[in-house]
Amino acid sequence: MSTQDLDSLRRRAEARINARLKFYANAGTFAAVSLFLMALNWWLEGRITWAVWPVMGMTLGLTFQAIHLWLRTDLLREGMIEREMQKLREGK
Repeated sequence: MSTQDLDSLRRRAEARINARLKFYANAGTFAAVSLFLMALNWWLEGRITWAVWPVMGMTLGLTFQAIHLWLRTDLLREGMIEREMQKLREGK
């Protein structure tokens, strides 16, 4: 492998790692905020009512981020690369 290929590979690896670290930070923030909202709701009303709605919204956002991170970037991208490499091998 050339130096340029190694640099490109390293940049791709760093981008993937940074995306995963961002997801983990968001998941930690999600957990902390969710617990806080649930505790506040319980303390104010004696049961959990309104806190469910923002937690569900944050859950949806974190789910989309996870789908984008793992399914789209890893599986879809790698599959597309493999198909394109196969086309190039076949001369299409």
